[in-house]
Amino acid sequence: MIKSFEERDKFLEQIKEHTSNNYHEINSLKNQVVSKDEIKMMIENAVLKSQIPNNSQSHSQNIPPIPTKSYENKEIGERIEARLINRVRRNKKNIVMNEINKLPQNTPVIEMYEIIVLEKGLCSRATFYRYMKEMDTLTTSQSQSQPEITTEQ
Repeated sequence: MIKSFEERDKFLEQIKEHTSNNYHEINSLKNQVVSKDEIKMMIENAVLKSQIPNNSQSHSQNIPPIPTKSYENKEIGERIEARLINRVRRNKKNIVMNEINKLPQNTPVIEMYEIIVLEKGLCSRATFYRYMKEMDTLTTSQSQSQPEITTEQ
């Protein structure tokens, strides 16, 4: 019986050593693993470095380093940006119509197109002409709804 207890104890000791070795290996691997956020930051740094011209070293000194732990600030900034974009999308038609109305009345449609679409880039060509047609129908319907004032003598 004593022999079997000794064998059991040796076996248990081997298991303990094996598990402790595994535990140390696991810890060393945990230290080597890079988190998902760290990978994102590395990619962003690499992209920024690739966008900097190679011949100008002075510009790279002017670029501030990317903060490593500003995840909350980024999320807040992204939420604000998304809200602003949604507001502009909802009011895009009104914004473009106001810009068209700001132009002088005698401005030709082609010049309006060049200013609104090509220079300012507020909308596409088709959208611009759709807005112009809508404005034309609004002005004609308003002029038709106004009663004519006639003076009879």
